[in-house]
Amino acid sequence: MTSGVNKKYNLQIQANRGSQVASIAMLAPNTVAGPVLVGVEDEVTPQEVRDMFLGRILV
Repeated sequence: MTSGVNKKYNLQIQANRGSQVASIAMLAPNTVAGPVLVGVEDEVTPQEVRDMFLGRILV
């Protein structure tokens, strides 16, 4: 959660060392997508959040 008046969720996707997919485990512990900021009062669909992450891929 961000600070300030306009609170936003700070969403990130991080690779996990325990992943059973070797190519993902090799990326750990790096953030692979994000950050995506979504306002607390914003009405967003899961597809919209997915699209935001696809626009913020870091690897």
